[in-house]
Amino acid sequence: MNVPSIPRAAVIFSLKSFLAGMLALYIALRAGLENPAWSVVTAYIVAQPHAGATVSKGVYRMCGTFVGACASVFMVPPLVQTPLLLGLAIAAWLGACVFLHMLDRTARGYLFALAGYTSCIIIFPVLSHPQDVFDYATARFLEISLGIACSTVVHSVVFPVSTARMLRARLAAALQDAQAVCVDALATDGASRVAPDRQKLAAAINELHELLIHVRHEGPYTRGQLGAIRMTLAQIERIMPMSMAVADRVGELARLGPLPGDLQQFLGEAREWFGATDEPHRQIDAMGQLRQRCDGLRSALGAVRTWQDALTDNLLDRVSELIGLKGAILWLRGPSEGVVQRPDPAGAVAAGLPGAGPRRRQMERDVQGAAGASVAVMLTAFAGNALWIASGWPAGYSAAMMAGVYFSVYSGTPNPSQMLKNKFIGVILRLLLGAVYVVAILPAISDFGALVLAMAPALLLSGVMMGIPRFSAMGFNFVVGVFSPSIVDRTFHTDFQLYLNAGIATLIGIYYAMFMMSVTRFLWVDGMARRTLAAGRRDIASLRYLSDEAQPRWRSRMTHRIGLLTMRMAASSGGGTPADALRDMLIGGALARLHAAGRKSSFERRAAIQSLIREIARHYAALESSPQLPPPPELRARIDEGLAAAALADDRAATLALTSLRRNLFPDDHSVPAGMPAATPAG
Repeated sequence: MNVPSIPRAAVIFSLKSFLAGMLALYIALRAGLENPAWSVVTAYIVAQPHAGATVSKGVYRMCGTFVGACASVFMVPPLVQTPLLLGLAIAAWLGACVFLHMLDRTARGYLFALAGYTSCIIIFPVLSHPQDVFDYATARFLEISLGIACSTVVHSVVFPVSTARMLRARLAAALQDAQAVCVDALATDGASRVAPDRQKLAAAINELHELLIHVRHEGPYTRGQLGAIRMTLAQIERIMPMSMAVADRVGELARLGPLPGDLQQFLGEAREWFGATDEPHRQIDAMGQLRQRCDGLRSALGAVRTWQDALTDNLLDRVSELIGLKGAILWLRGPSEGVVQRPDPAGAVAAGLPGAGPRRRQMERDVQGAAGASVAVMLTAFAGNALWIASGWPAGYSAAMMAGVYFSVYSGTPNPSQMLKNKFIGVILRLLLGAVYVVAILPAISDFGALVLAMAPALLLSGVMMGIPRFSAMGFNFVVGVFSPSIVDRTFHTDFQLYLNAGIATLIGIYYAMFMMSVTRFLWVDGMARRTLAAGRRDIASLRYLSDEAQPRWRSRMTHRIGLLTMRMAASSGGGTPADALRDMLIGGALARLHAAGRKSSFERRAAIQSLIREIARHYAALESSPQLPPPPELRARIDEGLAAAALADDRAATLALTSLRRNLFPDDHSVPAGMPAATPAG
């Protein structure tokens, strides 16, 4: 029987977390702080596998705790005599914080969630003695800050794991994924492999943007190096829609008949180049020859007169763009991997490579979903407070408090209900572990050294679990199980009834939060994918993104939406997939190209092109009320007319854009456009 080995990194992480936790506990006990357990638990909360993330999470947690403590001191004194108004104030504050947390999908959003539930943790325990709210809030901030400081120092000094190194490793893995996407897209039988590769790539891009936030707190990267990585990510993001277009064109050409021998040979050479792992400068040298082959095939087509010509020209144009994207990534590899050099976007364009993306990533803000989650958590907090008061159960405040805490923490996750179910099971297991300490171990402890030895087995094992992503949540549950404030404050509690009362209240709070989440999920969970997809379609309907200046920002926002859809597919019922968003992204790009081509056309053709663009925009506007509405056949007829006119006028730019529109608006229509022969007759 093979026993799985424990990763060395997880063991080191556990040892460092234990050291930070015990250091925080020792200082808290020596300083006579009210709840030393908070310091220990915080040291584990902010502990991350790499130093930069530990520092950034610590900074956000400290700021959030301070804001939540200030809000608590502001709310309690004037409202404590009117429980109804105080309950409304707590619910409104929690709702406002969850709203901001849901809008900011980066690591910074943690600050807002923490500010909200910190007020719950401070206010509920002091309702029976409100005059102590300032002291309690101050103690909470000091104890949290102590845990953050200890964890930050230990994880940054003792065998530190560089965020920069992890960023480079993740970036290298994302580049391999991007290469695999390109290789599969160029194969006639690779379409089925492209979609899973793209979804994996979208998730990797979102993770890399998160690491960019953390790495700034570590310090080894220069502004130029971070700029190079952002530019690299901008090129990787563009690979996703381009690879989808290439796979579609290869498949559609294969349906018309065997691919010409010279085209097959070129696609084979391109696959080999995209899969190459040579030194970047060698690949850049080979890129020039590959582009010459591509340009030669396009020149050999001559005037685009048939549907096969249009598809081939469109394919070669997309492959050329993919080659340029990889070339830009290779050109940026030096700065992004550590060479102190600020990349020059003008130099990239002069070299024939794509320019940089926007300076800052454009994020999708689901305002409707954030507002729905805010209303849901307000209802949960207010109703929970009212139920506690009506029950007359003294320890019931813990249930109301935990409901607000867990609802706000998990509301921003892709599948909050499942997270709460896992938490419920985890709390049951941690209560069993904590009971062993309360009943059998703590009564025998007489000094700090004995406490450290007694806690070491559970905390070290829990730390190892936290170092393994699959078991991280359960590991943290066990940490709280042995260092719950109901077990350890300035003394050690051996009152099992007190411990059991607090545990039952926590379970009731989680179950109540689960119930309220299932009742209110229609406000924000259901329809997340539909709203994300609809946001991109509204952009297309507005036509505000057509300018060259707006295009990079729009592409960046669409890529973020694709990443969100990838994460939300399992939790949100129906309404859209990443492939739908990618297709919309391709349609938007084709409309921008058609708009640019129309500016260079005659007055009559420009008017016809603008009319077609507005008709497509009207179709996308209609999708707001009818998301499943197919494009009307009249629209296909208009595109076919435009294709025939563009071919007659030898307008290659318009033909490319119209071919893309036809294939993306009508992906299941394999007919030949009216007015264009399928292929040039042999002989």
